[in-house]
Amino acid sequence: MVLTTVDTSLAKFSLQKGIVLRPFNERQDFEWYYRLATTKSSLLRWRFHGAPPAREQFLQIVMSGIHSQFVADLPSSKPSHDCRIGVFTSYSYDPLSRTVYMGAITNEKKNGLGIVASALFIDYLFDTWPLRKVYLELPEFNLVKFKNGLGKYFFEEGRLKDHFYAYGKYWDYLTFAIYKRDYKDNVKIRSVIDRFRALEP
Repeated sequence: MVLTTVDTSLAKFSLQKGIVLRPFNERQDFEWYYRLATTKSSLLRWRFHGAPPAREQFLQIVMSGIHSQFVADLPSSKPSHDCRIGVFTSYSYDPLSRTVYMGAITNEKKNGLGIVASALFIDYLFDTWPLRKVYLELPEFNLVKFKNGLGKYFFEEGRLKDHFYAYGKYWDYLTFAIYKRDYKDNVKIRSVIDRFRALEP
């Protein structure tokens, strides 16, 4: 059965070092999410491809086709400190092919924490759903953020030539896959996941 609503089976998935993945909360997260998604650095790299929707259309668009969606927090003792790292989303879940697509958008000042939260989110997807692969889609110019993982943690499976126009030229649009077996057996990934694994209540 394909999910048509956001999965909230994981009320809280927390890490020993303090990072928490929690369901997106419209009331408390909407304005922050909208600002994050429409910053200059995010517009071309993320799903709106340079053309952000109006505020009143934003939620309808970002919730369409969503399989699961979480906000990553790094709780702080300072009430004035914004502890949110980013939003981590899976979408277009296909139970027959046992695949899903993943997207993430993070606060640029917290990119390092975003990598850890991404690893936890991917681990959650593989542990919770009968998936073989998790797909990533991105324009070629965005590879700079992922170059250290190419051929190690995710692998190119598709390329649309000169498909995406940005920065005055056409770029290839790429699809990468993260394979469950490789991901679960990767020693470096396991060391990160084991270090930050959720504590049992």
